[in-house]
Amino acid sequence: PVSSLFDHGLQVQASRMLLPKTLQPYVIGNTIFGQYGDPWSVVGGVNWYPTGAQLFRVNFQADYLKGSPVGNNAFPYPVGATGTVYQANVELFF
Repeated sequence: PVSSLFDHGLQVQASRMLLPKTLQPYVIGNTIFGQYGDPWSVVGGVNWYPTGAQLFRVNFQADYLKGSPVGNNAFPYPVGATGTVYQANVELFF
């Protein structure tokens, strides 16, 4: 067991509606500085709202990971992963 752990990190996100209510590209960068390494990732993606409302969206995303500090059933990669992950999602909110 670990008796003490102190990590710090940061995340920066930016997005803009390229086509109002329809197309939203985004980028994300993050890193953690800690005693077990310095993992980081860069993400680029786009949200497409075919109906012009946030109730229905299609999302395409590419992640480049270097020593991912997270991983579980909600993520398509394990802890410590390095490489590129491509994802596509269709979401309907009701």
